[in-house]
Amino acid sequence: MGSSVLQVAIGAEAWPVAERYRLERSEPDAVGRSDLRIVVDGDPVRSWVPSDESNLFEIIEPLADTDDAGIASWVEQRGLLGVNRRSLLDGESIREIRDATHHLLDCRRLFEAVRAGSPPNRLLNLALKVRLQSTGIPALVRAEHIAVSSGLALNQLDEPDRKGVSAELMALEALGAGLLQRMRDVAWIAPRVRSTQRSVQLELSLIGTGPLGAAYVQLSQAVTSLVLNRKLNSIERVVWRSPRPCEKCRTEFFPQRVEQRWCSARCRSAGNKSKQRKVGR
Repeated sequence: MGSSVLQVAIGAEAWPVAERYRLERSEPDAVGRSDLRIVVDGDPVRSWVPSDESNLFEIIEPLADTDDAGIASWVEQRGLLGVNRRSLLDGESIREIRDATHHLLDCRRLFEAVRAGSPPNRLLNLALKVRLQSTGIPALVRAEHIAVSSGLALNQLDEPDRKGVSAELMALEALGAGLLQRMRDVAWIAPRVRSTQRSVQLELSLIGTGPLGAAYVQLSQAVTSLVLNRKLNSIERVVWRSPRPCEKCRTEFFPQRVEQRWCSARCRSAGNKSKQRKVGR
């Protein structure tokens, strides 16, 4: 049954919802834990396009804290979350869905913190959490590692970083790595050839991407926009601070304000007097 649903997904932006899903109890792992797995058990009956949803994060967010029955009900309405590229064939466990949702929401919290200019302590705490989730460290171990790593990182804030690496830059680096890793896991990438009279171009397109992948794409686009805006603002600051010639004596100087036209108070006074004489004529 999963193969027919997969065929619907590949080659289209729509994400299929199957007629039925069944719950299977997985075999106990090394520490004796078992989990429920949601598996496709019917042909696709409808579909939806997650990337078209402006409130996609709000649609996915309930999966982080709801119970097993709530997650199963969500899947019946929206289809599987798409935690990896084999979800439509092998199904998804309740734990996988919950962990993937937590990672997505943590990435979004980190992005919002960077955009809001949050204090370095908060940025580093969120960045470390995203970094550890991306490395696959078991959930029970993460809290201890985060506490230890955060303590070390926050203690280092007392001394200026010799390389000039800011907390914001570290946060963006962790966010970018987390998004890239998850998009590799969940996205189907299709090559498409576009030919013109002068050239042939190879384009890579995301297709058959589930709700999770679409949310990561939206977040990646927001991060890219934020970084570009920050870079443009930095370039603007650098441009107006570049040396310019004084309008009176023509000596080059480094301005302290965007609209500064003279290199000194003397030249400013002389320039204003010249302007008044021209107006009086």
